[in-house]
Amino acid sequence: FTECHLCMGVPTGLGVQPSKQLRFAAELGQRRAPLTSMRLDIGTDEVVVMRWLLQHCNTEQLASVRVNVLRQRKSQMLISLNDTSAPIDCSQLTVADHSLLHLQPFRVGLQALHPNTSTRAIATFCSAITSLQIVHQVDDVPALATMKSLVHLEAHFLEVDDINYVLAELPRLACLTITGGNIPELASSAIDLASNSLQVLDLTGASKGLTIERIECPSLRQIWCNEGTYGNGLRIGCLDVDGELADLSPDMRHGIDPEDLADLDSTCRFFRHDTAHSGRMDDTMEVEVPLECEVFIGCHPSFRRSSGQQGRSCSATITTTIREYFEEEQE
Repeated sequence: FTECHLCMGVPTGLGVQPSKQLRFAAELGQRRAPLTSMRLDIGTDEVVVMRWLLQHCNTEQLASVRVNVLRQRKSQMLISLNDTSAPIDCSQLTVADHSLLHLQPFRVGLQALHPNTSTRAIATFCSAITSLQIVHQVDDVPALATMKSLVHLEAHFLEVDDINYVLAELPRLACLTITGGNIPELASSAIDLASNSLQVLDLTGASKGLTIERIECPSLRQIWCNEGTYGNGLRIGCLDVDGELADLSPDMRHGIDPEDLADLDSTCRFFRHDTAHSGRMDDTMEVEVPLECEVFIGCHPSFRRSSGQQGRSCSATITTTIREYFEEEQE
């Protein structure tokens, strides 16, 4: 086996049934399976299983890891051992029922890690990792920053300084997706976007108001933002006939008559979000976007698929004229 997929709700043929997942995990470790990918949905008590797998399997070629630690439940695989045809209340399971009985073999001989975090375990044992998806909050930013081989990263952070730090420390990072929904500490914060390798930034699943202070990314090709007053990322604007800045983001341009704009042949400009001041827009908020970078405003296709949201995005570059931008909407 080269894949370890221990997930909830996996269709038959695409993963391991929950009632067999612990046994399968033990088998992988005992055989020192040469893993290339790992997908885990685990309760907080079961993080030890991930630690054990990473330590006992051959992870020299483990390039893709997705970890979802279910913070609201202590176990996922363990509950299924009770042969549930109906949901089981975790609170009714005693320590002897699950933790000591079923997880004790996975606690034996574990290498000490400081700090003892899931991110530290991945950093320690996955030297070839290129793709990491952390569904929960990053629990160890310094450990994440040591994964120099990362190319794709999806995670959510509590502070914008952590995002800036990771960008600065990962020299091969090409695609960064920030998730987590509305994190109060990130609302109205600005990312200092500086990276020589970054090609795609996706903010569609991130906090409202999370915006961009500046862009120093010569390789950047796409920025995905959410629309609306409570959106994030960047907004598109231009001057109207009165010399005032007009917001042309998708939710705003429907009420704008192109004839009220100063010059339809002028090019699009990009501005930071400012939800703290009722979505105002002025020249001090303008952000210089790289020539070859396309800014999309609206849900990323992958986010629409996972969330069930409808609609389409609009896009522009610094060479897109206002006329072309409005014509795109009519297509």
